[in-house]
Parts: sequence; C-alpha cells; structure tokens
Amino acid sequence: MPKKTVDPAARVLMWRRLDQLGLERVAISRTASGFRRFSGVVLTAEAGSPCLIRYVLLCDDDWTSQYLALDVRHGPGTARYVQIVTTDTGQWQHRESTTCHSIVTERFRDLALPP
Repeated sequence: MPKKTVDPAARVLMWRRLDQLGLERVAISRTASGFRRFSGVVLTAEAGSPCLIRYVLLCDDDWTSQYLALDVRHGPGTARYVQIVTTDTGQWQHRESTTCHSIVTERFRDLALPP
C-alpha cells in the first residue's frame, strides 16, 4: 500500500446501506504526488458471515483509477489481500505482474465497493 500520510485537509465520510446490513467509512485526501487517495473500511455480512474490507484507491486528476489495494476478511480465518495497478497500456495488473482479466482490462473511472 502507498505510504500513509496525515492530511489535515482530508474529508471523512460515513454512510450505511438501507437495503441490507452495511456501513462504510472513507477518508479522501491527496498524496504527495498529487493523486486522489480514498482510504476506506466496509463492514457488512456475506452469506451470513461478517465481512470486513479495507481498501486504498488512487485516482489521477482525470479520476482514472491507478492503484487499488484490498484487504478482505470474510468469516473466521478467511483473509485475502491484493494490490492492483494500472499499466501504461491501461490494463489492470496484479502487483506480481499478472494481468487482471477478471476485473477489467482497461482503465475505468467508477469503482463501486459494497455496501
């Protein structure tokens, strides 16, 4: 994940889903290199088990996603962590250089995370 910095100008938002159990908190700030940084936590339930998602999303000035890190905890003992970056050709790629065809193979401007 990108280095954490304290930004006194960061905006913090929180909301909850109305159609099912879910709560999200996100802090929106700028990185030292000028990217928009969204750092958030989602609390919800999937298939009857508690689910915790921590994420960091970086967007450029055109709101094009450049980086995504997800830390997902679902149920007892189940954890997944993934880092995804955007290549020069606009494809999403795992930090380990595996192309992410299952996510999106081109840049996108709108990323929805539950709840």
